[in-house]
Amino acid sequence: MKHTLDKKKIFYIILALVTALIFIIYLVLMFQKGIRYDGHFLRRVEENHWEGNVYGLPMTITKTASDDNNIALTFSRDGETLFYSVVYDEAASPKEQIKIYSDEDIIFTGYWAYRDWENKTGWLLDSLDNAASSVTIVVNNHIDEDAWIPTNSQIASIALLQVETLHGQPAMLLIIILFAIILALDIIFPKLFFYLRYSFAVDNPEPSQFYYQMQIFGRVILCFGIVCLMIMSFH
Repeated sequence: MKHTLDKKKIFYIILALVTALIFIIYLVLMFQKGIRYDGHFLRRVEENHWEGNVYGLPMTITKTASDDNNIALTFSRDGETLFYSVVYDEAASPKEQIKIYSDEDIIFTGYWAYRDWENKTGWLLDSLDNAASSVTIVVNNHIDEDAWIPTNSQIASIALLQVETLHGQPAMLLIIILFAIILALDIIFPKLFFYLRYSFAVDNPEPSQFYYQMQIFGRVILCFGIVCLMIMSFH
């Protein structure tokens, strides 16, 4: 009997250590900084340099700023590299303050129509007040092989705005921790929630075998829910 208890104790210790390790890795990923590009997260490797997978292939983005408001961007994916530069000139005409070049060729002239002045978010408009494209079009679940190529809006956003964000959503962490505490209490004190529910209505209540079976089922469902929330927190 003692040998069986020792095995059970060792199992729970190993389970607790594995769970703690997974949670630590999850927290590291959760608070990792980077940028989102077409729905894909690229982590910050160093200042103004990001790496990640975009449509299944490794991609890097590098940003280099000079003193004359000229910002160079490099997009590299699957052996192909694209070079852009963004010039922001406050002295220019209000609708021509932003110019985007691909290599030496100018491909866009326009300005930002700010929706939020404090956070500098809004729409990129060309000099004729037309919105610059910022959406990747998917037809019949097929993404074109050139879908990774940046739009003018993406180029200007990365060059001029504070686009870095956290990999995960910390707000969901509170819900995950709450569910994890409930699960831990149910495992450590298997009769706790039973007594909380029935001890005020029945003298000396004892859980049935059916209750224990449903309790195991409930733990599995709760574990599955926690895993789903952890995955969802990265979207």
